[in-house]
Amino acid sequence: MDISVVIAVGNVEDHIGHDVRRIAQALSRRHLAFEILAVGDDTRDTSLPLLQVLREEVPQLQVWGGSGPGRAFRRGATHARGEWILLWDSAVATQGFPASILGFALAELSRKDVFIMRGRLIAARRQAALPVLLPLVGKGDAYEQAFERRSLATGLRLGVRGPARRRPQSLLMRAVRGLLVE
Repeated sequence: MDISVVIAVGNVEDHIGHDVRRIAQALSRRHLAFEILAVGDDTRDTSLPLLQVLREEVPQLQVWGGSGPGRAFRRGATHARGEWILLWDSAVATQGFPASILGFALAELSRKDVFIMRGRLIAARRQAALPVLLPLVGKGDAYEQAFERRSLATGLRLGVRGPARRRPQSLLMRAVRGLLVE
């Protein structure tokens, strides 16, 4: 198995079927052996039943029930079999699955252990990343930041692309900067 795609499925019934089809098409075009693990992440709509029906069209798709808020990546990773793992939060990525950057992410993994496309996806060599991934719980920016910190702390070769996160400034820092500017 080349790649395991773990999708944290939130309340995304309006686009999840389209996204899974795009993932399967993008990976098939690259002639990769793959699996797609869709894991419920506190979803309350019909996303998971829709995906169960889609399994007839996409045989590489596995659907797992809810594992509690922010725990979908952990559950998916424990069942993943691919050499590489791709983590994608369907509820956070409002633009749909970034099929156009899939090739870029896979190319980065030829030189890195972990590649983070901020706000889009995390790709990693599964065996190297499991010690980082399994203890983490969460989603969105906070999850990406924790994944990045833990990857660096464990010595993994890390690549990051995308806009830098701005840290919120305290009122004191804003006041100090205001005094320095005036």
